Amino acid sequence: MARAINALGFHSLARRTKGVLTAPVRAIRRAFAYAMRAMTIAWWIAHVDMSLDVTTYTFSRYPRQWGNSKKKRVYRRAGEALLPDCTAQTAKHTTGNRGVKVLGGLAWGAGECTLALPFDTRWNSANFISMVPRVEAALWEAYPQGPRPGPPANGYFLVLVDNDSVFQCEASIQALAARRIRVATFNGRRWPAQMQDCHIIENFFAECKRRLANSNPAGLETRAQFTTRVVHVMKNMNYSYIRSLVESMPRRMQGVIDNSGGITKY
Repeated sequence: MARAINALGFHSLARRTKGVLTAPVRAIRRAFAYAMRAMTIAWWIAHVDMSLDVTTYTFSRYPRQWGNSKKKRVYRRAGEALLPDCTAQTAKHTTGNRGVKVLGGLAWGAGECTLALPFDTRWNSANFISMVPRVEAALWEAYPQGPRPGPPANGYFLVLVDNDSVFQCEASIQALAARRIRVATFNGRRWPAQMQDCHIIENFFAECKRRLANSNPAGLETRAQFTTRVVHVMKNMNYSYIRSLVESMPRRMQGVIDNSGGITKY
């Protein structure tokens, strides 16, 4: 889409959107939801210890309310006048700074715990493996009595991750196993691709970004200060909200079935 727009002579800062789900992907989503629809809230609480994923928070040195007063986004052909209907006020101005990447996790055990590990390096298996000990520490914080004895966990913590190759590669799986952590499977299946609407940590990240946007400081903010604010928001999320996300899993699976494998409201 972006290339087609540029070929016509237009230039835009609009984000590229993901494609529509294909028929095979919808079938996989529907089959997985059918297999999991009988799993109760108690089952989800008992069979998954943490939901784990990575996100990026956009860092803007200039607060949204006054830093963009003279910045505009322009949609026009070369040589075309700056007509009012060709310009729009920008929502934020990043001044070329890269975002703050965070490995985040939600745990819903006896202890209230969220994981927030910001990092500046590339997202790859080596860097993830270096963060595994801190993932283990967060799990012990959430489950002070240790992982459940006996089946199905067999003394291991279980974490829900998506199909990101960093999580699923053999080196990462071995590093997790060395810390008594396993990637959760469901009736022998891994978490399917393109199931973001059923991965509750995506809702958690969206809520964190909303709270960050509503708590912009009055003056300039350094990258270190922004990172501190990100961690504070993630670590202080209301536990009842986290629990409500876990309790929504049966409804999410039914929603996928009702929508014939398509994207749901979640």
